[in-house]
Amino acid sequence: PHLYGPQLLQTARVTIGMDRVLFGTDYPLMPQEKALDYVAEAGLTNREKEKVLGGNAVRLLGLSSP
Repeated sequence: PHLYGPQLLQTARVTIGMDRVLFGTDYPLMPQEKALDYVAEAGLTNREKEKVLGGNAVRLLGLSSP
């Protein structure tokens, strides 16, 4: 959020797809809530948010989903 606005996720959607985006934060430099707000403001579908906020990491790391 310090360098790019939430529209960056729209660009990622078009160029690489939301299956390749992982959520991360700069905690403790920036509160996690700010990063979550960034995702919420990006105009993603609920399914895309699920992927970015954990689903893609579960798949990438071979974890079982809850």
